This record gives sequence, C-alpha cells and structure tokens, in this order.
Amino acid sequence: MTSLRSRLRLLALHNATLLVFVLVLAGFGALSPRFLTGTNLVNVLVQSAATAVTAIGMTFVLLTAGV
Repeated sequence: MTSLRSRLRLLALHNATLLVFVLVLAGFGALSPRFLTGTNLVNVLVQSAATAVTAIGMTFVLLTAGV
C-alpha cells in the first residue's frame, strides 16, 4: 500500500505542472461558457505568438552562452 501511495505521489510530483494546467483550464471552462470555444483559443494563440517567438530566441541565446 505504501509503495502504491509513494508511486502516486511521485507521479503527481513529476506531472505537477500539467495537473495544475488541466485544473485551471477546467476551472475557467466551468466558470465561463465562452472560454473553451475555438474562437477564444485561436485568439489566445495569436496574442501569445510574439511572446513565444521572443522566448525561443532568448532560449537559444542562453543555450549558446551568448549572454
């Protein structure tokens, strides 16, 4: 029993970010009927595209030690 409990705890710790993301997504989806629509998801992707491109560029700079 403790082995199963420790395995579940370890699995939850390794996937904590994904679990929190799913909980937040489900929470906002339950609070607003328009949150999980295709239009809203496309809008979020379009608005975050510039930030994603900048973050990828900054990641390459950090990986190549070009700070």
